[in-house]
Amino acid sequence: MLDQFDNQELDNFLSSFISWLSKKDGTSFKVKSVHNCYAALAKYLCENSSIEGGVRIWDKYSFPKTLHCLYGKMKSLQQAGYSDTSKSDSLTSNEIMSCLNYNYLSVENNKGLVWRCFFWLSLLCGLRGSNTYKLEYQDLER
Repeated sequence: MLDQFDNQELDNFLSSFISWLSKKDGTSFKVKSVHNCYAALAKYLCENSSIEGGVRIWDKYSFPKTLHCLYGKMKSLQQAGYSDTSKSDSLTSNEIMSCLNYNYLSVENNKGLVWRCFFWLSLLCGLRGSNTYKLEYQDLER
């Protein structure tokens, strides 16, 4: 059925779908549920489309309205408290000490010392994900 639409019509249809997406009782879904719903829809369209290679609804150039609506919906749901914020709570001092006392972050060997530096840079500089791996020696010089 969705193969009958061109990308622009599908973009309009999907953005409307996302904006009205809610539970049967009218309450909002959690952010992760909205994201998973869109990911499942993207997988279905990619695998079951009659178009060669499938419909790629994650493409920001083909579906700009849909992705703008998705990210806006997820942001508004986060601000309304529909996200799992406990995952991003900062570490307590006891948790930091426990990590530093772990053998993997030992200063007794080179690998442990490098991992300890990554750990401290992540904590002190707020580096996340691959940001610590993009560091170079000259970034650490004074």
